Amino acid sequence: PGTGKTSLVTALASEMALNVCTLSLASPSVTDEKIGNLLSSVPPRSVILIEDIDAFFRARDKVDAQVKVSYSGFINALDGVAAHEGSVVFLTTNHPELIDDAAIRSGRVDFRLQLDLCDRHQLYWMFRKFFDDDAAATHFANSLPEDHYAPATLQEKLLKASDVGAALAAFGLSP
Repeated sequence: PGTGKTSLVTALASEMALNVCTLSLASPSVTDEKIGNLLSSVPPRSVILIEDIDAFFRARDKVDAQVKVSYSGFINALDGVAAHEGSVVFLTTNHPELIDDAAIRSGRVDFRLQLDLCDRHQLYWMFRKFFDDDAAATHFANSLPEDHYAPATLQEKLLKASDVGAALAAFGLSP
């Protein structure tokens, strides 16, 4: 959580001047009968975003009885979207290991990208995004552990900091 999955999708859509259409599988109006129609009715040149798919299906079983779409209905709808020219589907998850291989096989999912916690390079540039101080950013990046902070956590703390000293102090660092 907080690694920027949704932000990445919206930034890509913005850069490519695409519409963003979000589909919630938790909606009681999304059924096997309706999911295909919903996905095929998106405007041309759209990004279709289905978030946290691990929260709806484990293996091929529904996680929540309130989910009205079946696993096979979901898979069939994904296959139908593949024929929808000019659209791209993004599926997000915090737990890829919980997703059945059939849902993410080649042809349904053509590209996978894992967004991890921040490395040194990201720590440095996140700090620089908020404060134009190379020395402080270098100190920040070299003092914090890699693979410990999600970008959203960094952003939250750095946004609240009034100056470089406060930003460093928010992470237990001295100037």
